[in-house]
Amino acid sequence: MAQQPPQPVYYPVYYPAPVEKKRNGCLTCLIIFLIVSLVGCVVLAGAGVAGYFLIKNNTINTRQILALVGKAPGEVNFVNLGDEQLTVTLTPLDANTSSLATLDNERQLQPMDIDGFAMNPGRYRLDFSFPSGEPATCTLRIASNDYYQFVATGQGIVVAKDKNPAGNKEDPRINHSPLCQQ
Repeated sequence: MAQQPPQPVYYPVYYPAPVEKKRNGCLTCLIIFLIVSLVGCVVLAGAGVAGYFLIKNNTINTRQILALVGKAPGEVNFVNLGDEQLTVTLTPLDANTSSLATLDNERQLQPMDIDGFAMNPGRYRLDFSFPSGEPATCTLRIASNDYYQFVATGQGIVVAKDKNPAGNKEDPRINHSPLCQQ
């Protein structure tokens, strides 16, 4: 009898059943949101503590902080180096600055006095007068953190703006200054 060839053996192959993917998108988004919020809170708290200590130690003042965000007032200072009393009157020219006008809009400076105004951004007119001599007027456009200095001498009044050098020798004089033509 002839030998029969061996019969092939078939092993059953089991394929895993398709598994439906879980959708955890909302949970993942919530976890990411909570982590970002927690990190943000820690950063804000750290900035607040650092700011507190900087202000407490007089390393930075509130004017510098306001200047960083563009909300610092402008400043106009006066020095009277003349021999007579100088009177300076401030008049707001814009509608938005006229409502902010202070009750004390006049300064009287004796010889060798220094005084000034802190002003919100806008247009202003400054009137200068000595008991003897011609009055002078300057119209300024104050922006955030601007700094103007007026010096009255026996020969007249000169004006300078921080970081704005004069173009010629007549520029500092209040009657000729482009700073007073705004």
